[in-house]
Amino acid sequence: MSAQVTSQSESLATPLAVTNLFVGLKSKPLTLVVGPKNTGKIAAVQNIANLLIGDDPFRFQTMVGHTWWADQTTNITQFTEAQTRWNSSKVIELINEAGQPDNSERIYLGFLTRISPAELNEFFSEVAFQLKHDQVMRVSSIHLSTPMPFPSNMFLIGTMDNNQFKWMGEDLVSKTSLIHWLPDGNNPSDLPSGQPDNINVEKNFLKSCLRNVQSAYQRLYALLRSQKQAFLPLFQTINVLQKHKIFLPNSMIQSAMIYIANSWSTNGTGLFNQNDSKNLGIALDFAIAQTYLLPIEDRLMDSAALRKSLQTLFQGRFPQSNILITNLV
Repeated sequence: MSAQVTSQSESLATPLAVTNLFVGLKSKPLTLVVGPKNTGKIAAVQNIANLLIGDDPFRFQTMVGHTWWADQTTNITQFTEAQTRWNSSKVIELINEAGQPDNSERIYLGFLTRISPAELNEFFSEVAFQLKHDQVMRVSSIHLSTPMPFPSNMFLIGTMDNNQFKWMGEDLVSKTSLIHWLPDGNNPSDLPSGQPDNINVEKNFLKSCLRNVQSAYQRLYALLRSQKQAFLPLFQTINVLQKHKIFLPNSMIQSAMIYIANSWSTNGTGLFNQNDSKNLGIALDFAIAQTYLLPIEDRLMDSAALRKSLQTLFQGRFPQSNILITNLV
């Protein structure tokens, strides 16, 4: 199944999984790509970065997220602390560079590969908590003397080799796009090379990023006002969850709307499919799976009745959501 990543300067045919990652990147300052080992997560991030930034190692920094290799040494703690401090310094430098006035239309991206729960907490949960005020005072092991603004052209991505994922708080949900990585049979590395001299690619991407729910509603109303009950599946899912005594915080509901709004380009072209109805259906599926279901994974695993109710609701409409539930059994 193919998808389209569209900007004002180009239109690209890409695998569905990569388009999901692209939309997630637009939606939040932090992104986590979670899935089994050796399924193309790292390659997909690297190729999207190359497409958006080009060959610029100063603005796209790939870092070893966790020192798995240190397990074979006699100084695990020492090597782990050194690696964490090195990564923290790189992330802070990227934030500082992204915040310079001359760089406001240039993308800066920090990429932590194969992180563990420790890095999930230090680089994502703690940073997400601070981003409620759009600034950071610390990044993992490094504490700053004064708050540093976190600019909108700064992105932090991590990959986790995991079949299942345990959320770590509402703060993480509100500022992080969780990408449930399920490659769809296409090569996720199949993206054209970036064009470093074409700054319109970056400008268009940054311009298209919607980060607040008011802007999301405005875009969706403009695109879908003729479609009746366009978002009914979201409310049907919420109703099923409430019947099982699960009440989602507003941050999750808002995140779903922001993700869906980012599934269109600034010129109104669907990124998953050029047909608005089909594009909406795919976006709803990913939004429900990643925004509503993954944060309550433990509750889903504990209740066969809840899983059955949701599968009945999703059957024939939302394959991504059904796969997520099936994988929990």
